[in-house]
Amino acid sequence: MLIVAVVVVVLLLSRGGSTPAPSPAAKSPSATASPAKHVPAPRARFKLERLPSVSGSRHPRQAKVRNRARDVAARIKDVIQRVYTFAFLDTRRTRSRLLDIFVGEARRKFRTHPQIVALGSAARRLAGLRQQHSTLRVRTLFSPNNHPVTSLAVAEFRARGRLRAGGRLLVRNHGTFFLRPGEHGWVIYGFEVRRQDRAGGG
Repeated sequence: MLIVAVVVVVLLLSRGGSTPAPSPAAKSPSATASPAKHVPAPRARFKLERLPSVSGSRHPRQAKVRNRARDVAARIKDVIQRVYTFAFLDTRRTRSRLLDIFVGEARRKFRTHPQIVALGSAARRLAGLRQQHSTLRVRTLFSPNNHPVTSLAVAEFRARGRLRAGGRLLVRNHGTFFLRPGEHGWVIYGFEVRRQDRAGGG
């Protein structure tokens, strides 16, 4: 028996022994598939046009009013872009995160009529949506002390999408929003929106 064991050891040594199969932990890092990265939805963009603002002062300081109106318009633009981003372009996120932007009757209207502002049921038919040239016009009303009281924002939103069943969907949204300063920024207290979607081939 001892002789047989010695012969087996000699044969293994002469052949270099058997090579063990690599364990899963020993695989090269490059061979491990990396998880798919989350690609954020594009942010809605609008070309801003500031309409002449109105001051309640009898002798307004025009330069001061213009500077404040420019700052207000930038803040209003950010609010409207957030609305259209989550209502049309980023449909994976819940629209409830937008409720803080709406107050009073506008909040109830936004919550109970999703088809008015957002894609609504049309989102299920789309394979993708890309924004086209969109514009935003802003006019601000100032108090006699030249503090912003309310603002009117008129948004013209356009986008083109691909339907899952084939063909294209052209989304045209005309929104008029009434905003006022809130505790944490500008909020929407009233709005009126018209949708003119059109489906076609190609």
